[in-house]
Amino acid sequence: MFVITGLSYNLKQLYQEKIFISNIDTLNLELDKLITKKYFIDSSKVIKILFVYKIAPNGEIDSTYIRRSFNFKEGKSNMICKQIELKFKLLFLYNEFKYSKDNNNFVSCAFSYSNIR
Repeated sequence: MFVITGLSYNLKQLYQEKIFISNIDTLNLELDKLITKKYFIDSSKVIKILFVYKIAPNGEIDSTYIRRSFNFKEGKSNMICKQIELKFKLLFLYNEFKYSKDNNNFVSCAFSYSNIR
């Protein structure tokens, strides 16, 4: 076991098969699994999070951060972002924004998440 930015992971967690996310609905459902009530400031209110992703051409997430949030415990942002980076492949977002890629072929894009459907 070793530590990445204050979080402990074992090798099995790091090298597990990534979840291939094919559309926004699937991304929302997977985020629902990650962002449980323990991350809410007030569990009776809606949660809203604006994620910013940097995505490689193969769909791997290079980095994730939270730009803005409502009703989200700020101290938990690193944990959620690292889980997203380790678990998800977002090739559909790369393909959607590939015409705005940077010099290194990475795409940066924002995605708004809410637990209300």
